[in-house]
Amino acid sequence: MLIAFALVIISLSIRRKPRLFTENGIAVDAENSSSILSRCSMHWSRDAIRNPGALPALDRDTRSKSQPPIDENVRSLFAQILTQRVRVFAKQWILTVLRTLLTFGSPYCVLRLVARLESGDTEDAWIWLFSMALVSTCETVIHYHQNWMQWSELGIPIRAQLIMAIYRKVLRGSTGEHQSGKDQSPSANTLLNSDTAIVSKFSSIHYILPLSGAQFIMALVFLRRLLGWRALLITLLFTVMTMPMNNFIVKKRRATRKELRRSRDQKDRVVGEMIKALHYIKLQASEDLWKERIKKYRDDELRAKERDYSAQTAGFMWKIASPLLVSGVSIFTNAYFEGQTTASVVFTILELLPQLQGSLGLAPLVIQDFLSARSASRRIESFLRTSDQEQYRQRSHSGAINFKDASVKWPFSRKKSTYPAQDDYSDFELRDVNVRFPVGELSIIHGDTGCGKSLLLAAILGEAELLDGVIEAPCATHDQPVAFVTQTPWLQSTTIKNNIVFGERLDMSRYNSVLEACALIPDLKALSRGDETLIGPQGIKVSGGQRARISLARALYSKASTILLDDILSALDTHVSVHVLGALNGPLGAGRTRILATHQLALCMPKASYAVCIADGTAQAKVLDTFGSGQDIVAELGNGGWELAVTYDADSPELPIEGDLHKHQPTPDKVPTTADATRATSWTYIEALGGQKFVLIYFFALVLRQVLITLPIWTLKNIKAQGHPSKIALNDVSYHTILYAIGTAFAVLSELVFNAHEATGTLRASDTLFKMMLDTVLRMPLAWLDSVSTGDLIQRFSTDSQAIDDTLMAVVSGVSQCLIEIATIVIVGLNTSAYTGLMVVGGLYASFTVGNLYNKARKIIQRADRRPTSQMLDLVTTTTIGYSTIRAFGAQGMLTEQMHSHVDDYSRARRHFWMANRWLGLQMSLIGIVFSFMTGIVLLRSGSAVIDPPLFGFALTFSMRFSGVVFKAVNGLGAFEKSAISASAIAAFQHLETEDQDGLETPSDWPRTGSIEVRGLKVRYSAALPRVLNDISFSVAPGQRIGIVGRTGAGKSTLSLAMLRMMEAEEGTISIDGIDVSTIRLADLRRRIGYVPQSPLLFSGTVRTNLDPSGVYSDTKLEEALQRVMLFSSSGEGQSGGSRLLTLDTPVTAGGENISHGQRQLLCVARIFLQNHKLIILDEATSAVDDTTDEAVQTIIRNDLEQTLIVVAHRLKTVATFDKIIVIDEGRIVEQGSPKELLELEGAFCNLVTSSRDSGSLIATIANKSTIEN
Repeated sequence: MLIAFALVIISLSIRRKPRLFTENGIAVDAENSSSILSRCSMHWSRDAIRNPGALPALDRDTRSKSQPPIDENVRSLFAQILTQRVRVFAKQWILTVLRTLLTFGSPYCVLRLVARLESGDTEDAWIWLFSMALVSTCETVIHYHQNWMQWSELGIPIRAQLIMAIYRKVLRGSTGEHQSGKDQSPSANTLLNSDTAIVSKFSSIHYILPLSGAQFIMALVFLRRLLGWRALLITLLFTVMTMPMNNFIVKKRRATRKELRRSRDQKDRVVGEMIKALHYIKLQASEDLWKERIKKYRDDELRAKERDYSAQTAGFMWKIASPLLVSGVSIFTNAYFEGQTTASVVFTILELLPQLQGSLGLAPLVIQDFLSARSASRRIESFLRTSDQEQYRQRSHSGAINFKDASVKWPFSRKKSTYPAQDDYSDFELRDVNVRFPVGELSIIHGDTGCGKSLLLAAILGEAELLDGVIEAPCATHDQPVAFVTQTPWLQSTTIKNNIVFGERLDMSRYNSVLEACALIPDLKALSRGDETLIGPQGIKVSGGQRARISLARALYSKASTILLDDILSALDTHVSVHVLGALNGPLGAGRTRILATHQLALCMPKASYAVCIADGTAQAKVLDTFGSGQDIVAELGNGGWELAVTYDADSPELPIEGDLHKHQPTPDKVPTTADATRATSWTYIEALGGQKFVLIYFFALVLRQVLITLPIWTLKNIKAQGHPSKIALNDVSYHTILYAIGTAFAVLSELVFNAHEATGTLRASDTLFKMMLDTVLRMPLAWLDSVSTGDLIQRFSTDSQAIDDTLMAVVSGVSQCLIEIATIVIVGLNTSAYTGLMVVGGLYASFTVGNLYNKARKIIQRADRRPTSQMLDLVTTTTIGYSTIRAFGAQGMLTEQMHSHVDDYSRARRHFWMANRWLGLQMSLIGIVFSFMTGIVLLRSGSAVIDPPLFGFALTFSMRFSGVVFKAVNGLGAFEKSAISASAIAAFQHLETEDQDGLETPSDWPRTGSIEVRGLKVRYSAALPRVLNDISFSVAPGQRIGIVGRTGAGKSTLSLAMLRMMEAEEGTISIDGIDVSTIRLADLRRRIGYVPQSPLLFSGTVRTNLDPSGVYSDTKLEEALQRVMLFSSSGEGQSGGSRLLTLDTPVTAGGENISHGQRQLLCVARIFLQNHKLIILDEATSAVDDTTDEAVQTIIRNDLEQTLIVVAHRLKTVATFDKIIVIDEGRIVEQGSPKELLELEGAFCNLVTSSRDSGSLIATIANKSTIEN
């Protein structure tokens, strides 16, 4: 027998497979290769827990690529998950049945054990004590194996599966869905970050519902044998009477959670829009407007959270009251019908009490999880069922692009729009288009601003809606990728090299040729890290011209035979434009079909073979057989109408580099270590809660609550037998039952008071910390904004903020309660026997030794958990911005691989978190079993155990709680670590150095004249970087027009930003109306200077809300402003048909993505016309506008505006008639004076003029102005 047993143990201990390693030598997770015995004991996880810094790699079955795809056509998401993983679910249910049967083994052994003591039979008592230990061990092993399996085989892989399904849908989704302005629908980030977690959680814990039901039924069967059928019937009747209350609480909580999710979705959406527009918000000094806008949504969320707290408190009160009432009724009815009761009955019921608490307490919570998961799954299902981008393009075998009687329009979501006018707006279309772009040639698309040039390119890419006709074009789905360069370049938050190569194999020869062709080599030399420089989200760390050229380099480096370019030249100066156009016609562009939408016809037409003019809602094509034909078209459009545009880059070549910025400005991504974070955060959080007064009341209420919850059980311990030592008289039971009921009432009341106090403090702290973080982010300097990740900020405002709202105080309360319970167990042990007291101390030592090892591992694992979450959110955000570029290049596979990598990193961290958690629970439970067993031995060997069975039952009952309480304490400390990291990440914002908002109050009419005096100005991005402006000095008289010109990267836009103190001066001064701008309040400075950047940004709403966000102007004034920039439609038809015009009710989506770049610029200029600024700065504000519209706007600026005007030149003709020209080169002023004076100097300005193709008309214009003045 012993030999057979030994052989079984040996066979169960043999490793199933050899250890596996990845190609990089990283050990693969050892679970599937370990022995059966090692898996049952979780011994296989010991090495990973002891060395958490090197997390094992996922095995093949747990990687995201191995998860089955989600079929979007299946009606139920849950049904599909169940079908795909039926074997795992079956295994879980089998374990549930075994666990249900074994759960009642321990109470039965306690019943028989105390009964033997009551009869004086200690020999059988020993048998039942050993049986109790054996059954508890088996139940514990099954319990924790099931708990580990629920995450390792269900929760984690299901979430990975859902994340990938959502991301694939983002890549495939229709353009209309991407551009939809619906505020009610959750964003992809919300689905990925929140809803997938809810669905995967319920999928992993769903078995608790049938387990709770089965355990409740088993408890009733047990009670039938224990109490008799009459007492059981009354107990069951009482239990049924409690069900309406359960249902009411569940429904109430469901409603409050649904309202809370809706409020959070709206808040997250507006916060996400703010994060993307931080630069623009600061330039417009609209921080207060955005604070109020977000505060409105945040207040709605907190009100919803307050109602949720009320429903949650009701649930907690019922969770305490229900099991205590059921147990009390059971004991009393048994004594009433039997006329007496016994200690074995009382303490067996008390042993069943945790089971009843689990059944009645957990079931409503799991039902709530089910309802939340059902709601989340429906949201995911709705998202996955949205229409994919329609593949209307017919295959072009020759690679030609051919429109045959095609009518197209911008797509919008087919769902009901947020704005009533959106349906009319989406009717803008191009009709009856018949064009055939020649293969392998350069073609030009031109027309007025908003005429539909970008729409025509979108139709070629398959991103429009085809109403009629046929479009033949190459596309990635036909193995004919198209290289697309957007008007607002789309770049990834990675290095310059990675953006250019874009997943292709690196060919250094071709790569260097591309750098040369795009004139990037001088820029890279100016960067300390060259092409390894990280450029930040959307390339925010490089200038507009550099972003455009990096985007062009990606197109040229690709192997695509077709290249589409949407007005790329508007971001480049003359020399670079000529260089780039030569590259398009050079070796890298030769043989490719190149289609360029542009306003710069004089430069491009001589190089083109085909031209398409868009006007009146249709397109007309003309073949250019010779370069002369191109010149003829330019001439036909009018003298001066299409002359060469001259544009300049916006920033200095000395760019802020991520590593340098992080040295000088902390970011919330780099939170302190947990110990430091806890110390640094604790006082901040305490003050936010309400200070020391709140804490003192909180801990007093916590202790009182625990005492009152323990009181009902303590009263039963004092029941004494009358007459026979094993019998307890009815009168005695009645007396203690009354005490029990009173104790229960006080316990429920204490729960109400405690939760109300906790909720008040939590809501106060949540509101305070969120406002502090929001205010800090809106006041941070430019260098910090350029260095922080968009994904990190989204995580702070969503996941971390939600942790403070929902988790932190709940975890603190749970840990504190566990510590109090541990103290109670220690007191009970000492009160029972000195030996049990010693065992309590020993058990605590063993438990916290194990817990310390777990917490060390958990800290590292939690750190590894946060980064993939931020990366996933960042990737989704980037993808939703650049979906058209991604699909054109056919880069969905590359980005899907990136998401697989992020998801696997996340899964690996979560898997090892739960592995450590379940390992801890198993060890704690085994320690608890040993502790209970040893307690029983001590009590059995003492004479008092036989004399006083109630004392034995009471001591054994509390000893059996030992492991669970200690596990909750240690696990709670780990959960607190996680919540504290979120709290620390938010609290860290208070230590960031924001822009100084203080300063002198300026007169209400400042600036009154608009005079400017700049003396010795020197500016750098940070102390670690070279200066970008050196010794800048100039003066501007009131009402003067000043043009700032220079080559790419000269520092023109840096100067304009310095005037708004977006970068503080290192030396020198800037004075406006005689007041040094460094001495006045930032809000006054930025609010009273009109500024329009080259890359304008609009916000979700309407044209009216974008022009007048504060609602202070009449419709008449708003319409007049639109008319001045040639955008207003008096007919009220918006952009219907072929009109490019807008109405005040025309909807605008986030970022203004649903209207053209030129229209966005004109709307920003219209906003300036509304405001009576005495000083206006236009930073290439009409770079994307056609020449006719630009001329009209510039005429208004020259003739109608009396303000001082500073213009960073887009076209030299724009500033040719100005009062003064300032030429900047390498951060210094090399020339300044009137256009005529500078032309006569034959210096830098003269070179710019003479190198322009319209030099003759420019010289004539300058001479004519001089003649008029004389």
